[in-house]
Amino acid sequence: VLGIDAEASRSQWRLLAQPNLMAQSGSEAQFLSGGKVFIPISIQQGQGEQISVSTRLDEREYGVSLKFTPRLMADGRIELKVAPEVSELSRDGVMVSAGERGSVLPLVTVRKASTTVTLDDGESYVVGGLINFGEEHGRRGLPGLIDSSFLNRLAGSSDRHQHQSELVFVVTPRRLIRHQGAL
Repeated sequence: VLGIDAEASRSQWRLLAQPNLMAQSGSEAQFLSGGKVFIPISIQQGQGEQISVSTRLDEREYGVSLKFTPRLMADGRIELKVAPEVSELSRDGVMVSAGERGSVLPLVTVRKASTTVTLDDGESYVVGGLINFGEEHGRRGLPGLIDSSFLNRLAGSSDRHQHQSELVFVVTPRRLIRHQGAL
């Protein structure tokens, strides 16, 4: 059995999570800090006048995720397949309409990487490069006047803020030793 200490951080090294996960050699383990969204998928069946449409919900996870598969090698080192992923619900959605009805479906933005490394017991590996660029716009002004473009220019202001963040995973595999007679 192998244990993994994984640290995820963003921006000025703010710690987001510090899970301790265990997996047997050759078995995959996963960590997810986030949520789930259900996306409706329309399914059309039949032909001509015999067409029926049904809807199913597809589940999509989002957030900070790390999948790994350790393999203990004969020389005592650990081969580690690592697959970090960051996904977020976008503020924008996709408008889908069927006849007179319409829905806004969520968009999920995804940044991911995968690699295989060979490490000594207790040696750390850093996975980075999952960069996010964002921009926020805002307007401030007097109530009732903020929607008037001319008056808002006189008595209000607008903001534009750009930001960049990078998610970094520090993964440290450790070999756990079973003691005789212990479970």
